Amino acid sequence: MSTAEYFTGVQGGVLMSLIAFSIVFILISFIMLLMMSLHKACYRAAQKKAAAENVGTRGTLPAAEPEKDDDTELAAVVSAAVMQFVSQDAKIISFRPSAAAAPKKTMWGRLNRLRNLENGTTAR
Repeated sequence: MSTAEYFTGVQGGVLMSLIAFSIVFILISFIMLLMMSLHKACYRAAQKKAAAENVGTRGTLPAAEPEKDDDTELAAVVSAAVMQFVSQDAKIISFRPSAAAAPKKTMWGRLNRLRNLENGTTAR
């Protein structure tokens, strides 16, 4: 009985499938473990580097004062963006944040928005 006779018929096909799937599974597992070990090694190296850079610098920087909100510049920027988008004269003189919660963005909504941006159309 030769080696080729083991791999003939239905039993041979099943045996070859098991061997092939086993090899693929083992290789994918090895690659996954390699990636995980590289991630942990790089993460440790980055932590050591950050710790070495931060030695002795804690508390030596003065606290930055928060800037006052200047809504006039922001209103001008938003007005310019709106005028560019609608191609008409528009002026925004004031705005305030909405009290309503922003709707959850789904991947389908993001895809639709991207498609509309690429086509040069607007969603209404």
